[in-house]
Amino acid sequence: MALETIGGYQVLRPLGSGGMGTVYFAVSPTADRVALKVIKPGLLDTPGTRERFAAEVESLKLVFGSRVARLEDADTTGDPAWLAVEYVPGTTLRQHVDARGP
Repeated sequence: MALETIGGYQVLRPLGSGGMGTVYFAVSPTADRVALKVIKPGLLDTPGTRERFAAEVESLKLVFGSRVARLEDADTTGDPAWLAVEYVPGTTLRQHVDARGP
């Protein structure tokens, strides 16, 4: 069951969070699975946040290949601001380090 819809993506569950936002497992209108990063509420009012997020999106447009999750879509001007990248199932970095070491 979806938690909400952001940018047309149905949010299904959280995957993790950090200083800038929360990443959710979501599904596109065409049923593509994505990791949807959403900027934390209120953080967009902090000077420079929106610009840093827009720069992150622009950087993602330049990085591509078989070992990189591709940028699917983004909205850096909305509230909330978000980006969607191809969902790649696997362990988290923390799980990997805990199991195999740094």
